[in-house]
Amino acid sequence: MKTPTVYAAFVLSLLLLSFTPPGSSTPPALRTGTYGVCGCGTSTATGPDISLALHDDHTFHYVNGTDPNEPMDITGNWELEGNKVTLRTAGTDDKVFETWTLDKNTTCLRSREGLLFTRLCHMEACQ
Repeated sequence: MKTPTVYAAFVLSLLLLSFTPPGSSTPPALRTGTYGVCGCGTSTATGPDISLALHDDHTFHYVNGTDPNEPMDITGNWELEGNKVTLRTAGTDDKVFETWTLDKNTTCLRSREGLLFTRLCHMEACQ
């Protein structure tokens, strides 16, 4: 008679341990600075094809030279809401240019537009 009780207690304890208690999850901290693509191994890049510089005064500078026919060089303001960084172009219309999400455990930002995924990491972490 004790065996089913022991098994039930064991299963119940496993179920209780598998759930995380509700709490206020703090969003990852955003580091200002330059974000770009880190090189692989010992190879060195001649220059970033794509980079995003977030400044302390909430301005940004975005450069994307991955498409030589349509290079981008955009400036504006950025704001942080939760774990999302919203980039707004400079000018009178202040339209949203792009939204980046902070990675949970790294110092990287990621963005998605359709099937195009981009991940930029803080360049100090690449050293």
